[in-house]
Amino acid sequence: MGINLEYVTLLSSLCDRKLLPIQGKVLEFGAQDISADTKAIADHARRCGVKHYSVTIDSAPALYDLFGLCEYTCIDATSELGALAYDLNTNLLTTYGFADQFDLVTDLGTFEHCFDIASAFCNAHEVCKIGGLMIHALPSNCNANHGYYAIQPRMIADLAAANGYDIIDFAFTVDYSPTLYRFDLANYQAYDDRDLMIYTVLQKNTEAGFRLPFDSIFTDKNTLPEYQRLYAPKNFSSYIKSSWSNIKPTVIDQVPIEMQTVPPRYRIWLKQLIDHIGRWY
Repeated sequence: MGINLEYVTLLSSLCDRKLLPIQGKVLEFGAQDISADTKAIADHARRCGVKHYSVTIDSAPALYDLFGLCEYTCIDATSELGALAYDLNTNLLTTYGFADQFDLVTDLGTFEHCFDIASAFCNAHEVCKIGGLMIHALPSNCNANHGYYAIQPRMIADLAAANGYDIIDFAFTVDYSPTLYRFDLANYQAYDDRDLMIYTVLQKNTEAGFRLPFDSIFTDKNTLPEYQRLYAPKNFSSYIKSSWSNIKPTVIDQVPIEMQTVPPRYRIWLKQLIDHIGRWY
């Protein structure tokens, strides 16, 4: 996806809250270039309170250096920008012996392109230090044919619950504009017919291995002991925009076979009329 203005805003906010370590190490999944105008990125960083003397910020390492993250590594199948050509569909430790750990791990529009996305999230967990941060920027709504997956907000909440992550930030953008909207259900629903990207910051808190999440909408019915009985926050409850009248029998499904040629929108009315006439005789 590349580094954009909204990502600089997010980094600046983390810096202000002293959540980015000094002299820290960063690993990017996906070799990121600067997708916005390089001078605009530099100007935006200054407006966000990041003091520096460069007129432009023309590379990911240069950007992270501003925030005190002085050791930069990236992994990308293309090998671009000096990236390690590792397959994120596999486990990095067992496949490549990659055991390094980092203070900041980023996925700026990469994991949705991995068919085994669970393996990608597992890799992020394993390379992140205890107390380190994982930043995910992923397509959520619309974004047709962009990668393999559109990530539901509840998936991130369930992922955090399963692995004991703190959700430090959760926001989204609309139609790739640089404004970050705070995530809540009402905000999200107001824009859910647009191209949405979610931006979340997760903090790893334990040495426990990676755990697959279980969809919390079915937690009460889960009988599989290997999944924890954890609930996503209510802010991540599901909603639908249309009726599920096709799920179970309704008056429409019960119309006589001779009425099947009647357009569906008239069937309820016609059935009620037939029933009403039937009561006269």
